Amino acid sequence: MDDCFRLVAENQNIDPQLREISKNLAGSFDMKDPASLEDAVQLATLLHVLRFDELSTGIVEKVGSADFDGNFDRWTWIELALVLGIRLKRLLGDVSSAENLKVKVLAVLDCGDETQVKLKHKVFNRFMRGSLLSRDKAVKAQEDGYFDSEVLRRLSYFRELAKISELGGSSEYPVERAEREISENIDRLNEIIKKDIKYSGIFDQA
Repeated sequence: MDDCFRLVAENQNIDPQLREISKNLAGSFDMKDPASLEDAVQLATLLHVLRFDELSTGIVEKVGSADFDGNFDRWTWIELALVLGIRLKRLLGDVSSAENLKVKVLAVLDCGDETQVKLKHKVFNRFMRGSLLSRDKAVKAQEDGYFDSEVLRRLSYFRELAKISELGGSSEYPVERAEREISENIDRLNEIIKKDIKYSGIFDQA
């Protein structure tokens, strides 16, 4: 059983649903499988929201240990793990480790031929301006009263805001704004989590 998932599965302070999901991940996790990576990042994000940062760190360190191999289906989730890792390290005051992870994330922007690099930088700049945020999907799920869906949308929204914040923000979307919205989003997530939600709907392989 993989230690980072085992520690979650054995922690009695964690919701039994999440412990069971972590137990399943411990037996099935595959670094080459995008769905496995997605589930691991979802779990790590939830653990951070719930303030189990040490357990979250163990998972993001495992996922973030992978290097970019040209497979963007996998890298999407590895990058998100790295961004969460940057945040966790920064919050712990480990600035050096946070900076090393940031360099790893940004280096991928310059991989590929000239056309690919230009396109990646263009998309990245749009993202940092806040043009690609999915807040509307979270708000729609909230208005419709679909709590399970809202948790899923808000976890995604959190990761987007964290990426903007941890990679330095932009004039259109400064770090201070991203952090303010992260705080509001986490407050809402914790409010929903107190309800009787089913975490299985958040995980691909639960």
